Amino acid sequence: MADHAAADVDIETSRKFLSLLHQAGLVGITWPVEFGGQGRGESDENVFAVESARYNLPLKVFRLGLGTVGPAILELGTVEQKTSFCRDILTGDAIWCQLFSEPEAGSDLAGIRTSATRVDGGYVVRGQKVWTSGAHLADRALLLARTDPDVPKHAGLTMFLIDMHQPEITVRPLPDVSGRAFFNEVLIDGAFVPESMTLGEVGAGWAAAGRTLQHERAAVSTGLGKGDRDTDTISVKNLLNLARTHGRFLGDTARADLLDLLVADRLVGHLRLRLTQEAEAGTAIGARGSIVKLLMGRNEIEAAKTASRVLGPLAVTGRDPGGSPTDVMQTVIGSPGLAIAGGTEEIQKNIVAERILGLPREPDPLRQRPFRELRVTGDNTSALGVQE
Repeated sequence: MADHAAADVDIETSRKFLSLLHQAGLVGITWPVEFGGQGRGESDENVFAVESARYNLPLKVFRLGLGTVGPAILELGTVEQKTSFCRDILTGDAIWCQLFSEPEAGSDLAGIRTSATRVDGGYVVRGQKVWTSGAHLADRALLLARTDPDVPKHAGLTMFLIDMHQPEITVRPLPDVSGRAFFNEVLIDGAFVPESMTLGEVGAGWAAAGRTLQHERAAVSTGLGKGDRDTDTISVKNLLNLARTHGRFLGDTARADLLDLLVADRLVGHLRLRLTQEAEAGTAIGARGSIVKLLMGRNEIEAAKTASRVLGPLAVTGRDPGGSPTDVMQTVIGSPGLAIAGGTEEIQKNIVAERILGLPREPDPLRQRPFRELRVTGDNTSALGVQE
């Protein structure tokens, strides 16, 4: 486990807080009772989300498990998997990460090369993952790997639940420009996954990954445990308070920027509420969650730009005139992350175009070629026409 863990997250405090929430019936509100949840409706969960959004809850390390992995297991997993893992997610006894992205796959997730080779009792996994949030803290991971290179790339993938404490798994931090490491690369050299830890059907990993990413986008959109814009360091409210505290003059342009930011945030909030109400009424949200994700990513980047214009050096140096550190710089630096997490803006646009607007998919002449005949480089996949 990496040394930067303690600097980023107080694990024990977070774990205790989540456990207390669970005891109070305020986490896993819509999850089935038999798997540790409360068995209630979307409206109840929305009430708690609205009320808790006034605070920055210490749940960062558990967001992936609560918002992405848990819902994926509930939808795709066996009864044994749900029984084994869901309650531990809700109580904070297990931390999860998501092993999807790879250095040579880029935004083409179906181009991953990490292999899962069938052996007696399960699979042996070899490969490399990257940009993995929380891998240095994780007990388990949701893993997407290639189980069959002799079929088209989308057809040869399988989803697994893998133990991160195996010696064959190495986690290396990837520091950002601030020196903090929220992302990691993960090297897997012969780790074992039991057959019982296959999530969904063998070869159906692409569909499983798509459903999982829908849960992730929903979790990013709701900002589970993050607080709402009013509690954000680059909210309109906080920027105004900081500007007044430090004597920053706000001209007409800065005021207009803040007003635009406020309106954009309120519009996204109303859209999120509408989708929640539709879900409660039984209407499938589907790809429309990508609209919220797309708009939130844009708003985060615009908020960072506005913070820089309004606060000047304070937003750049990360220290106020009195010399004490602020969170503004870290938030400004990290603002592009939300636009990338759960799929880049380009990915979201494709989803909206194809699945909501009904526009035709871009032609892919290589889509039906066996993966073994493809060379994957960055975002581009080209045919080799030879066996690797």
